[in-house]
Amino acid sequence: MSANAQYVIDALNHSFIQDHPASAFQAINQLSEADLIDMISRQPKQDQIRIWNDLDVDLAASLTTKLSDQVLLIVINEGDPVHTSRVLVRLSQSQRDQILGLVDSARQRELI
Repeated sequence: MSANAQYVIDALNHSFIQDHPASAFQAINQLSEADLIDMISRQPKQDQIRIWNDLDVDLAASLTTKLSDQVLLIVINEGDPVHTSRVLVRLSQSQRDQILGLVDSARQRELI
């Protein structure tokens, strides 16, 4: 796919998320993990956070080990703390500790 075509697809994804959030998140939660990871990684930071906050918690939990470190840092640090806490409790203790080690102590207190 050409860079120009990818730009158009990314712009349409962004518009769909902004203009039709309910439909967008219903569709997003039905994507395969590989497609979801690819789509999230190409979104602007604010859309990454918005998508994270609306992901099914079990799906989000499975993505924590598959997202890039950069995206994971963004969503763990800036995502909704209630949703993120619900995601973290679905992880093993070692995974949870590893992820909590990425955030400062104030954010850790919000998430546990």
